[in-house]
Amino acid sequence: MLTKFQFKIESPTKFSGRFYFKTVVKKRGKDINMAEKRKDNKGRNLRTGESQRRDGRYEYKYIACNGKRKTIYSLDLAELREKERQIQRDLEDGINAEYAKRTLNRQFEYYLQTKLKLRDTTLETYRYMWGIAIKDSPLGEMEIGKIKKSNILKVYATLSKKGYKNGTIQDIHNILHPTLQLAVDDAVIRSNPCKGCTDEYRKKDAKEKEALTLEEQNTMFEFMEGSIYAIYIPMIKFMIGTACRCSEMTGLTWEDVDMKERTISINHQLIYKVMDGQTRYVLHEPKTKKGKRVIPMTRDVYDALHEQKKLQLALGTFCNEEVCGLKGFVFTNRNARPIISGNVNDILRRLVNKCNENERKKAENEGREARELPHISAHTLRHTGCTRMAECGVDVKTLQYIMGHESIETTMNIYNHVDTARVAVEIQKMDKIKIG
Repeated sequence: MLTKFQFKIESPTKFSGRFYFKTVVKKRGKDINMAEKRKDNKGRNLRTGESQRRDGRYEYKYIACNGKRKTIYSLDLAELREKERQIQRDLEDGINAEYAKRTLNRQFEYYLQTKLKLRDTTLETYRYMWGIAIKDSPLGEMEIGKIKKSNILKVYATLSKKGYKNGTIQDIHNILHPTLQLAVDDAVIRSNPCKGCTDEYRKKDAKEKEALTLEEQNTMFEFMEGSIYAIYIPMIKFMIGTACRCSEMTGLTWEDVDMKERTISINHQLIYKVMDGQTRYVLHEPKTKKGKRVIPMTRDVYDALHEQKKLQLALGTFCNEEVCGLKGFVFTNRNARPIISGNVNDILRRLVNKCNENERKKAENEGREARELPHISAHTLRHTGCTRMAECGVDVKTLQYIMGHESIETTMNIYNHVDTARVAVEIQKMDKIKIG
């Protein structure tokens, strides 16, 4: 009776450049064939799938998610096994590591193929934004599986240092984030490295969106009267009185204005942008589904439109040029072409600078502290208009309609702010009453 294992050497076999011997193990009358435990040239045991080549390199063979045989190599066994652990983790989680080798530029093109409802103009915008920020950068040619949050933060920081506005960086992020999110949804990468990358930039922009106080608003108009900026009074009054978006204002034609019924039809927006390497006007649908709306005129808006028509006739700036099938634009530049958002913000910047310069001189002569206007943009005027309406008691649902907000939460953010400010003013009435 056999009490110990007995081994019998059979024919030698070759595996990955090294010879091993098959053995027959006898135990309790049974023969069991097995391969001798493989070792590397340092005598270390190798695991299933591992082997060492004649040149000293280690290799690991496995079956990928797509069913294909794959092999990885390394000069160091420890490094090889670290790669093995990552592979096993990917296999267990269903991550397709092969697709993760796709470059970011290629992933972007793949993402665009999934957006069947994108308008040609929107598609062109996406490609333009991608081109200025990512396409020719090191990030564009990086494998998506290797992209880290720090890589994206570096790109955004570089754009900021070059002078790109926070809104532009956010626009780029709004393209980059879904591009990589698609890879997450396809189980190509585990998480989206874009998450939280624009928090800092949103905080910086928050101050620019504050509304003007009534005092600041009056100061602005008082300065404009009798100055070279007087010709822009109707435009600014219109923007505050309607709280419309700047692109909606630039695209407004006289056909959209019904002076008899005193209504304004907002049904498109006009943007000046780069298309096919050329800068031109582009017609868009309103920003949101609720963007198409009819806004009733207030008395101030009616008067402003009346004054604007008189100015166009006096200055010879009535627009007969057809742009994207439209003509007769309400607000035009000196060349009788539709004014663009960039021009509006430039006008507001120069207006504020000149107004504050005069205020500083006046304050110095009067021996008091100057009361300067804050930064004013086209969005500031929209926010100001919304705030004035809320202060007058316009209900939040009506305000949402006038603003063309898709979500009422956006409107409520302004409405709640106004309510808080109103409470602060109203509580001061208690000063007239002596308590106790």
